[in-house]
Amino acid sequence: MAKSGFMKVAVGGPESTLGTAVARSSRLPVSEAVFLVQKSVNEAKEFITGRNTQAGYVKVAEECTASVPVNLVASKGIRIILGSLLGSTAAPVQVGAGVVIVYDGAEDSCKLVVTSDSISSSIGNYGEEVADANFGVDGSYALTGKTLADVVTDVSAFTGYSAELLYGEETASAALAVAVDSAQAKSRPVPVHFTSADSGAYLRVITPNLTSEELPGFSIQADGDGDNRLGAGCIVDSMNITADLKAKVKATFELMMLTVTSGQDGIITPLSVDDMDVLKFSDGLTYIGGEKFCYIKNVSIDVSNSHGADEGYCQGKQTKSKHAKGPFAVSGSGTLPVDSSSEAERIKALAAEKSSLLTKFSGRNYGNGVRAMVLFDIPSIQYTDDSKSAGDANLEQSLSWEMIDDLGYDAPFAIHMISKEGE
Repeated sequence: MAKSGFMKVAVGGPESTLGTAVARSSRLPVSEAVFLVQKSVNEAKEFITGRNTQAGYVKVAEECTASVPVNLVASKGIRIILGSLLGSTAAPVQVGAGVVIVYDGAEDSCKLVVTSDSISSSIGNYGEEVADANFGVDGSYALTGKTLADVVTDVSAFTGYSAELLYGEETASAALAVAVDSAQAKSRPVPVHFTSADSGAYLRVITPNLTSEELPGFSIQADGDGDNRLGAGCIVDSMNITADLKAKVKATFELMMLTVTSGQDGIITPLSVDDMDVLKFSDGLTYIGGEKFCYIKNVSIDVSNSHGADEGYCQGKQTKSKHAKGPFAVSGSGTLPVDSSSEAERIKALAAEKSSLLTKFSGRNYGNGVRAMVLFDIPSIQYTDDSKSAGDANLEQSLSWEMIDDLGYDAPFAIHMISKEGE
């Protein structure tokens, strides 16, 4: 008799040809049973039998889906799924430290540009920014010979700016930065990473592919789902992230597949240390509107690719041959204590003004302050609902929001993952 405690789930990808399975060698840290569902779409024959009865049904299509609940971790398996969710994964960069930089000065826009050896800032009206004479020398801050502590101290001393350690040690070298073509820093923390030759920790930035190109597919196998079953041509239709006080970070991925096939050889890949390295809410960091909220109670993020459920069927077969993504959307919510900072965000909701969200969660320490990390960066959001309630002792402010694409300097949504594997 099958038991959920003996299930194993693994993924591989991306698939070179959608629907042609590849090896599934990366385990997933699933938290509940995973079922690769083959659902027959049946239609009534609708004959009038003359006996006032149903003549039967005929199969007209087949749907293949799966819901995959996991503990969110910084591992290869999770990265494969996030790559399918968004579509564009940058090449890995070995990193040793990172900071966030915020501009909260009087100007409406602050454009940051990061090269390997400098950070430049221009301020003014959007699209008309000029070099900020208060930032370094003529708007450019040289990184040569600097440590992370130097960057945090120096940038925080510039008029209108603040900087904070994101990960790594204060003594880490900031001499070689990961380039950022352009980023909006007005009332929003911009992550800046610095490379390392020997940390063994690799940064990948995953962003949405906002072209008409379809998302990359992957393969998934679930052992113990009545059999060892393989799903090919998998894509992620949606993701839900939940992170709550005194708890770990959880994710649920809703998948669409082209085919499901039984009778596979069993998964032999064991769960690794990284697969079991849960990210905790207590090891997190959240900025809203460029301000750090230490006492935030919970955060949720929903990402949707809005795939057409009836798109991609081809005459000659009853299963899908391709997927068709729809509008890309991100939404979420959070609960804050009622104070002057949350009241400022509530006023933004009332005035339909923009804000921003950055939230990160960390796992085990790889050494020298570099930790496993998954960071969600949303440069522009607008609030869709707000309400107050009585908590256990303090009043609480709940805010719901939606990502907006204001065609600014940044990708409208990005995930920064730091993990141990570099392949």
